[in-house]
Amino acid sequence: MDLIFDENNENSHINISERRNKGVWLCAPVILAGAVIVSLSYIIDILFVGGAEFGIGETSAIAKALYGTGSVINKLISPLLSGGIALYIGGLPALSGGLIGGMLTGMGVTLSFSSGNTGAITGIFGSILAGLAAGYSVRLTDTVITLITKRKSNIAVYISPIASLIVTVVLIFIADAAAQIINGLSAVLLAATGEFSKLLLVVLLSIMITVDIGGPLYLAALVYGVASIATDEPQIMAAVTAAGSVPALSMGLASLIFRDRFAKRERIFAISGIFCGLCGLSQVAIPYYATRLQRVILPCIAGGVISGGLCFVLGCSAAAPAGGVLSIIGTGGVLYFCLAVFSGVLFSAGIMGYTLEIVENSEASEVSNNDTKLQKVTA
Repeated sequence: MDLIFDENNENSHINISERRNKGVWLCAPVILAGAVIVSLSYIIDILFVGGAEFGIGETSAIAKALYGTGSVINKLISPLLSGGIALYIGGLPALSGGLIGGMLTGMGVTLSFSSGNTGAITGIFGSILAGLAAGYSVRLTDTVITLITKRKSNIAVYISPIASLIVTVVLIFIADAAAQIINGLSAVLLAATGEFSKLLLVVLLSIMITVDIGGPLYLAALVYGVASIATDEPQIMAAVTAAGSVPALSMGLASLIFRDRFAKRERIFAISGIFCGLCGLSQVAIPYYATRLQRVILPCIAGGVISGGLCFVLGCSAAAPAGGVLSIIGTGGVLYFCLAVFSGVLFSAGIMGYTLEIVENSEASEVSNNDTKLQKVTA
């Protein structure tokens, strides 16, 4: 693993965008581990309970243990994502700011809620912001100190981490407060849209669940979907579940069909995430959102709208607020649900095939890099 700690090592020629992408992939194994364990808890509940319960994943003893473990692992995603980005951009002095900033985004800490608020969680975009803020603040501090002292100074070793931490924490407090406002406005908008048109409501929910993985829009859509079960409108929850399955599944399908658009590690991760996508977990798409946002987010949104809309039109119902296709078992609409999801995933993957750039000689370049490193070690 090529960690970039300073500007004097052999990787100093790598640009900021590549450094950010390297940092993003640090959290990929943790994302996959958490998603797989939570998926297993869903499956075990279905097998032991014999159907989808409202508390799917938390009914049987084994499922509870797995779900709790997976939930704890998922809490590491935000700190690792922001910490990795900060590390690769600003080096070791930026790591503390990145990790702490990521923790704050995952908790939703604001001045009004010092212990955290689920309505203020900023999700993936907040974590990326924290990492960028921590990394760039260190680089800026080092530059300013160098200009003042006219030379490289050891003073930066003590000042840079503190400056990084202060800048990141202040920025995340503001971002979390903004997320709380967005969440409140989203709830009002959803309520007004629901009174006007249920189909339009489903379209809006599908956009929210796919555009903002783990953030305020995602949470608002999920909360509304859960509430719809209590108000005897399980079709809305089914549509939200269908749309939420699209990002992970479309990444997996696109990596199988358009192999030249993905590097080797991206293909392996995307294919592994298909299992999690079937269980309705979208966090396996986070690395692609963080590194190729402008090329994958629109296809995922479009696919999510297609899946959610078809699911609602076909009358699918969800018996649980989580579990993907597992939440439809026992409601009689599994085939229709799968058809709706597959339609959106196929459309999304097809669009990605045209929007994603070709990764030239990805496998050959990785093998070449490994051979070069081996030659250096043996020499």
